[in-house]
Amino acid sequence: MIHGHQRAGRGLHPALRTAALIALLAVPLLLLRATPGIPGGPMRWLGAGEVHLARALPEFAALRPPPVSATGYDGQFYAQLALDPALRRADELKRALDSPEYRARRIGLPALAWAAGLGRPRTVVTAYALSNLLFAAVLAGLLAARTRLERPRDLLLAAALLWTTGTLTSMDRALSDLPASVLMLAAVWMAGRPAGLAGTLAAAALMRETSVLGLAAAAPASFRPRDLLRSAGVAAAVLLPLGLWLAWCRMRLGGAGASPTDAFGLPLVAWAERIAGAAGDLVRNAPAAAWNQRGRLLFELLAPLSLAVQAVFFAVRREPGDAVWRFGAVWAVLFLFLGPQVWGEQYASTRVLLPLTFAFNVRLHAAAGARGELAWFMAGNAGLAWMAICAVL
Repeated sequence: MIHGHQRAGRGLHPALRTAALIALLAVPLLLLRATPGIPGGPMRWLGAGEVHLARALPEFAALRPPPVSATGYDGQFYAQLALDPALRRADELKRALDSPEYRARRIGLPALAWAAGLGRPRTVVTAYALSNLLFAAVLAGLLAARTRLERPRDLLLAAALLWTTGTLTSMDRALSDLPASVLMLAAVWMAGRPAGLAGTLAAAALMRETSVLGLAAAAPASFRPRDLLRSAGVAAAVLLPLGLWLAWCRMRLGGAGASPTDAFGLPLVAWAERIAGAAGDLVRNAPAAAWNQRGRLLFELLAPLSLAVQAVFFAVRREPGDAVWRFGAVWAVLFLFLGPQVWGEQYASTRVLLPLTFAFNVRLHAAAGARGELAWFMAGNAGLAWMAICAVL
């Protein structure tokens, strides 16, 4: 990353930078608007479903979150975990959650909401609903601190991270993808400070267990005992809290609820099936569909293609000595093995691979003036704009 003092020439006027930062955060705020049949406000982000509200925790049901569909989305389950992050009411949680142990693994964000709300149900649930917005602001602050938003290319980096479909979907469905990705990025930027890296990455792992892939940033610089011990210490500090928490989940919930079985598969098979299916849907259904449906169908095809570009970038532009490159390369490998559950729709694949999108854009930004930089940027991000378009329109 190139810092402000290394830049030549004058940057953007401070007032313009402030206005740009406000605009960057304004697009996510638009997701709070009411839509036909669903009131606006933070509670809509919980994604409550009519079916699950009937067996929800009593204090959650008493808040009357607006149902967004018959079944809703995953955020409604994590919001209920925020009401009991220690899993003391195991029997009630088994009834309220669709996959209790699987959901409970990702306790970091619910626990943070419980602490922010001081245990009071309405405050806790509202804090959980707004937690993604907090992390969007944290991300904007990190980017401002790293780049000072002095140049148009700095603003493009911020827009690519804050407006990408994965970020906005995490916000719109109150999930942990954005918070975990922000913490992983912060950890990678602290690669030279083992204590900071370990603490931040441990927090990310409690939000999403796949965050342990961020340990790639802590790879030893050499095979000298000192470097090996440092990396092993970081790994232990990240894995031990997660392991203890997973053991507690198993003890309290006893394996209740199955984990997804089709999240992984043979290399690129599910991705290729998604490309073929999305292309077929576009050809068959787009001509007679409304403009917004045509747009969604188009981006269902473009999103996996842009994510593939990001993965290829790390194979073509190899920099194993760089912590951001190592972090992105690990997620590029994960890209190869994702299964049908992830590639089922762009809202899933873009948020699961949000760390790849973060690493791609940060690494590309660091390669200022490199050949083909703009082409890489456009190809890697063009297919990830659908949620931003929906938010604005």
